Formats: sequence, C-alpha cells, structure tokens
Amino acid sequence: MRALFLVATLFLALFLAPLPARAEDDALKRQADELVANRNYEEAVRVYDQAYAKAPLPAILYNKGRALQFLGRYPEALASFERFAKEAPPDVLAKVPGLDGLLAEVRAKVGRLEVRCAVAGARVLVRDTVVGKTPLPGAIALSAGKATVEIAADGYQTWRREVDLPGGGLLALDVELVARAASGARASERGGTLAVSSRVDGAKVMIDDKPLGAAPVDAPVGPGLHRVRVSRDGFDDAEAEVAVEDGTRRELSLSPTSRAALTSRWWFWAGVGAVVVGGVVLTAALLTEKPGTSGDFSPGRTTAPLLRF
Repeated sequence: MRALFLVATLFLALFLAPLPARAEDDALKRQADELVANRNYEEAVRVYDQAYAKAPLPAILYNKGRALQFLGRYPEALASFERFAKEAPPDVLAKVPGLDGLLAEVRAKVGRLEVRCAVAGARVLVRDTVVGKTPLPGAIALSAGKATVEIAADGYQTWRREVDLPGGGLLALDVELVARAASGARASERGGTLAVSSRVDGAKVMIDDKPLGAAPVDAPVGPGLHRVRVSRDGFDDAEAEVAVEDGTRRELSLSPTSRAALTSRWWFWAGVGAVVVGGVVLTAALLTEKPGTSGDFSPGRTTAPLLRF
C-alpha cells in the first residue's frame, strides 16, 4: 500500500511539475495579445519573443507577424509568417485558409537590395538607418518603395542615391566611392562633441538627420547649430537644436513621450481555455483570429475557430 502511495505521489509530481511554466507561458502570450489589442505593437513583439523562447509554439509566430505588419516592418513580418507556415502542423495551418494570400500580400511589400562596393567596412544606410557594412553577405530584405541609399566610409565622399525598391524584386547597386581631398579631411576635423542621452530605454538618436544608434551617444560634430531628434516606436519624438563650438563638448538629454494606448481591436490570435484531466484543471491557450475594423492594409478574410495548443 505504501509502495502504491509513493508511485502515485511520484506520478502526480511529474505530471504537475510543468504546469507553472506552462501557465507562465500562457500569461506571456495573453499579455502580448492584449498589447496588440491596444496597438502597443513594439512591446507586443518583445513579449511574443519571450513567450516563444519559453514555448516555441507556431501560433506565436503568427501573432508576432501581425504585430510587425502593423508596425510596417514588412521584412520581419514576412520572416515570421514564413516560419509559421513552415513550423505549424497541418491542423493549425488548416485554421488559416488565407495564409497564402497573406504571404503574397506581405511579399509584395518587401524588396531586396544588393550593394557591390570595393571599399570594405563602408556603412550602408537605407532611409537613414544603418543596415550593414560592406561587403554585405547578400541581398538585404527591406520595405519596398522610395528610399534614400547612402554608402559612407571614413576618408571617402558619401555616396547617395534616391531609389525605388521593387516589391517582390531585387535592386542591385554598383557603388564606387571617391576619396576625399586632404584639405577636406582637415576641415572635417574641426568642431566639438555632442553627447546625447535619454531616459527611455532603446531610444534612437539622430543628429542632423543622421542615425547614430541607441542613446547614449557621443558624436563628433562640426561647429554651428545641429538638430537632434530622439525617437522610439510607440513614443512621440523629442527634438532640439544645439549650438556646438570648436573644442567644446555639449551634453543634451532628450526623452520621447509615450503615446496613450488605444483600445481598438485588430486581427490577432487570442484566447484561453481550460481542460480537465483526471480531475486536474489545466490551462490551455486557444487560438482565435479576430477581425479588426480599421487599418492601413487589408488583413484578409481569414477566420480561425478556437484551437488548443
């Protein structure tokens, strides 16, 4: 009798041990779903990543793709949807009959850029954002449409061109950088330093419309007036103008302000259910794609019944 009791105790311990972790995983997913519902997409992407790291469920990839799509980050959204299409089992894929149409829609918003340049280590900027350094490992996936491409390297004149990245296509650029004259190099050494900090984690700094990465940054600048902008997705930009003189260091703290959360509901997978197994209530997430009422793209006509996973 005692042996039977010990066996039963061990079985229950093994059976119930994963429950706290699963409940935590479900809570993360529900938190991310609510962030999507309130249009806090940037934070939702971060929480979806946490949820997927704990429980790599394909449906989370779909939810994350939706959040990225709402942010206009189409290359990342496409990658997430493609992983969902690859990893989801047939029964889950069957709940998304419009997936092929969704993939085609997002692919049409993604173009690829290939840059060929003989100067190694040159910074490649697209729409004022550094996307890599030469030589690039291959074509870069970017949002299609009008864009400014810049190739910048120390000791060379910056190469700049307005391009139109083709949706679903490839644009190849052959770039030849021209060395700066010695006098121009000496002139560029004049000026001071502009140090920009922010109370908002992950805030990105731009000085005179040039991206310099996340705050805090110390940037050498020429003498005169400089325009500083600090931004983060989901926040209103903070801007200022600062005068810098030769040989001086100016410090500036700018923090974007958070936008108020909106309550409109958009398309996303959501839901939680309960299953009773042997008298024990287990929490199980349910997938439901809910139609939204507004947006800047067509989310398709896909509807999904509840699905436990």
